[in-house]
Amino acid sequence: MKVHWQEVAMVAAVAGIFTLVAQIPQVGFWKALWLGLPVALLAGGAYGLLMPWIIRWAAKGARPKETPPDDETRV
Repeated sequence: MKVHWQEVAMVAAVAGIFTLVAQIPQVGFWKALWLGLPVALLAGGAYGLLMPWIIRWAAKGARPKETPPDDETRV
């Protein structure tokens, strides 16, 4: 499965905004903006690298288990 760049950008933006809003009272807007940038990049990078693996792992569990045919049905 492919993770689109828009998804990665959205995750990075959400992480950056949450970090920005949480830090504004302590350090001010501009410093909070710079402090939130590494968090946003880390969150976007982690999402881009880990999400394809998580999707593949989840898809494995969705497949129905193949059971061998019963001896009675075999001719």
